[in-house]
Parts: sequence; C-alpha cells; structure tokens
Amino acid sequence: MGGYDNSGYALGVAVAGNRIYVADYEKGLKIFCTVPNVQQMLCVTEGTLGTPYTIEVATSLAAPVAWTPIFTTNPAALPFEFTDCDVRCAAHPQKFYRVRQP
Repeated sequence: MGGYDNSGYALGVAVAGNRIYVADYEKGLKIFCTVPNVQQMLCVTEGTLGTPYTIEVATSLAAPVAWTPIFTTNPAALPFEFTDCDVRCAAHPQKFYRVRQP
C-alpha cells in the first residue's frame, strides 16, 4: 500500500489498466503504477451518520455496471475505513469500489 500527499486538492481519480491517474489542482496530472493483487483500503470521510453505508464492488465499469454489495455498516463516527482483504484470492483481480447510502 502507499499514499500520495498532494498538498492541495485532488480534483479526480481514475484507474485504467495498471495506472492510477490523479488530477491534482496545483500540480497537474499525476500518473502512478498499480500493484496487482494487494489489499485495498477505502476511507469514507463524508456522509450522513445514522444512515447505513453500503460498500459495493464491480469487476468492470462497462455499461451496464453490475455492482455487488460486499459490506454494510452504520458507523458511529466519520471518517471510517474499510479494507478489502479478498483481493489476492479474487476470481477477478480488477475491482472498482463505490460507497452508497440509501
């Protein structure tokens, strides 16, 4: 795992192939190589407390996207973190995540 302190605002993040693209407001486009088959950690920083969060996963972003719920929680505080430990043994090593509230 790793991190990147952009010391400002990340306007967007995209993953394509084995690259992560970060649109950095002050420094422009940053491109990082991904490492296959490692655990993924999500940090949720915004939302409505008292309403459950559902973390969903898809193996492709091609339409129609088939999102599968993998974890539902009702955290007592924000931010909260979720680590997907199923990445190494997943049938599809490429995963895309989203967090939903009803």
